[in-house]
Amino acid sequence: IINHCNGGEPMRIPVLIIYVVMACFVSGMSSLSNNANAQRKLPPAHIIMKRRDGNGDNKISTDEWRGRRPFTSLDTDSDGFISFSELHSVYGGSGVVLSRSPSEDRCGSREKSPFQLIKTGRANWKTVSGSLAQFNHQDSLVKTWLPKNTTNPPVMVYAHDGAGFTEADGRRVSMFREHGFATVSFDAFRMNGLDDPKWINRNVSNIGKQRMIIQVLKGAIGFALDSDDFDTKNIFLYGQSNGGMAVVNALECVSGDDKIRAIIAEGMAAGGLGKPNLKVPVRLYYGNQDNWGGVREDDFLWKRVARWMNNKISIEDWVIRQKNAGNDFKLVFFQGAGHSFHSGNLTAVERKLATGKSVTGYIGAENGVVSAYEKALFDFVNSRLHK
Repeated sequence: IINHCNGGEPMRIPVLIIYVVMACFVSGMSSLSNNANAQRKLPPAHIIMKRRDGNGDNKISTDEWRGRRPFTSLDTDSDGFISFSELHSVYGGSGVVLSRSPSEDRCGSREKSPFQLIKTGRANWKTVSGSLAQFNHQDSLVKTWLPKNTTNPPVMVYAHDGAGFTEADGRRVSMFREHGFATVSFDAFRMNGLDDPKWINRNVSNIGKQRMIIQVLKGAIGFALDSDDFDTKNIFLYGQSNGGMAVVNALECVSGDDKIRAIIAEGMAAGGLGKPNLKVPVRLYYGNQDNWGGVREDDFLWKRVARWMNNKISIEDWVIRQKNAGNDFKLVFFQGAGHSFHSGNLTAVERKLATGKSVTGYIGAENGVVSAYEKALFDFVNSRLHK
C-alpha cells in the first residue's frame, strides 16, 4: 500500500499493520456493541410470554408475536406457536413456567433430565423441572383399596392437596370407602423425593405442585380405566385444593372421559394449570370463609384473580362461563367453614406476607359442616352412578 504525504516521496505502509489496525477497530466496535447490548438487556422469556400472550392461552401465535427475531426461528417444532420452553432456550431468564405448552403443563413434561426444583422469579417460590414421578400401582406410596364381598365396585381416584397426602386427605378417601367405593390414592410429592409438607407448602409454587400431582394422577386414572377390579363405567375424580385443580385438568391427559361420571373439587386452588371447558359434571365445594393463601381477609379463593396467575379468570367467572356453555357446573358453599373441611375445627391462622403485613386465613370447619358436606356430596355422587 502506497500513501503520498505532503507531495513527498511515497510512503509504504506494510499491509500487516493495516490489518492489525483494522482488527483492533472492529474489535473495539464489537466491544462497544456488546456493552450497549448489556445496557439494554433483552427481557427474559417469562416477561416476553407475559407481554405477548394476549389471549392467555400460554403460547404465542403469529398474530401476537411482535419481536425482532423471525417467528419461525423461535417456533422450533413448527406447530404454529411459540411455547415458553422455546422462548427460554433463546432468551433465558428465570425458570418460571408460565408456559411450557398447555399440554406439557397439564399432562406432564416430556423432559428426560433429572427432577429438580428451579426458581420461578417470584420471591422464594420454586417450580419443578425435569422428569417427574409416574404412577405405579405397586409403589408403596400408591394405595389401592377394594371393599370386601363386592364385585366391580365404583371407584374414586383421589388427588391430594398442596402438602402431600395428609390425615385430612385420608379422611376424604375413607368417606368414599364407607359408601362402598374402591379408591386409588397416592402421594405425588413423596414419590418425587419431597417429604416435608410444611416446606413444600411454603416453597413450591401451585403450578409446581400441580404438575407433580397430575403426572401421577393421569396414570392412576388410566389404571382405573383398565382394571378388571372396578366398575369402569363408574369412575369419579376427587381432589382438594391443588389436587382440585389437577382433577379438573386431568381429562385433557387421558382418553375414556365418557366413563368419568363426575369431577369433585373441594377448596380448589385459584391458580395453576388452568380452567378448561368440561362436559363432565363438576361440583366445586367451598367454605364461605375460605381465603386460604390470600392477601386480604376478603380475598376468597373462588373470587381470586392474582397478578401471578397465568389464567386470569376467577373460579366464580369460570363457572358462569361453563354454565352459559351448557355444562353441568355448580359452585356450592358451606357456612362456618374455611379451607380443608377435614382439618379439624374452624381455626384462624395468621400469616405474614413479604410486605410485613399479616393476614388471617381460615382452615377447618365448625361442628356439623363435615356431615352436611358428606350428605350433599353423596347425594350428587349417587345421582351420577351409572346403573
